[in-house]
Amino acid sequence: MGPASSITSSTLDADTDRKGETNVASGNLLLERVTRLGYAFFSIATLSFLGLGIQPPSADWGLAVADGYGFLTGGKWWVVVFNSGAIVSLVMATNLIAQGIGAFENVDG
Repeated sequence: MGPASSITSSTLDADTDRKGETNVASGNLLLERVTRLGYAFFSIATLSFLGLGIQPPSADWGLAVADGYGFLTGGKWWVVVFNSGAIVSLVMATNLIAQGIGAFENVDG
């Protein structure tokens, strides 16, 4: 084995290491994007509840919670609870998906 073959083998090892780093980085990027998607859902619902998000002709859970907020004192709690539960379920589902992606990435690594 001459000097040329050792240079070639070290170059191949470096390429393999870079590919492994790229796969880890892309997995982390996917995990981060899915996690932030849950935050985006919650932020949109919060802004709509405050009147700063999606306006009334469009359907939105945050807007539905804001519309039903006045019914809480009248005993119609389900108007708020079910819409709030839908928001919570969506955010938790995206976080669980992100957690599953993270667990899958750690098993492969």
